[in-house]
Amino acid sequence: MYTTKDGIISLEETDKHIEEAYEKGFYLEAITIIHVDLEFFMRQIILLNANINMDSVSDKKWNLIHEIRYIQLAKLLFALDFIDENIYNELQTFNKTRNRIVHDLFNLSYKKKGISKKTLDQHFELGKKLLDEICKIVEKQIEVPAE
Repeated sequence: MYTTKDGIISLEETDKHIEEAYEKGFYLEAITIIHVDLEFFMRQIILLNANINMDSVSDKKWNLIHEIRYIQLAKLLFALDFIDENIYNELQTFNKTRNRIVHDLFNLSYKKKGISKKTLDQHFELGKKLLDEICKIVEKQIEVPAE
């Protein structure tokens, strides 16, 4: 899904897949991919700003970096001033809704009434907005200065 062109991360294919999945009614798939992409790009912001040589990072450290999950990454980005409080709050909201969707839709007791399409639509749009915001931060981090 991810492609690189001249060292730039492109989400073109992923964006297309997210839209197609949602339009076909694969809501969980679309929202999950947005969540995974957000986690990936939040981690990229941290890695791009870390004072470490990625070529020499041990497997143990690499695995530790990848154990940092979505909500911890959002907290870290907010604490380090990479994102403002509004984006931080929206990331938390998106995460809570994604968790509710995943757990309610697969709740074996079926006692909960589920998620409305309106709620899905709102959070799908929120997720796409957040993905755009986070990707803009990554793009600024990897811009090559003009010579």
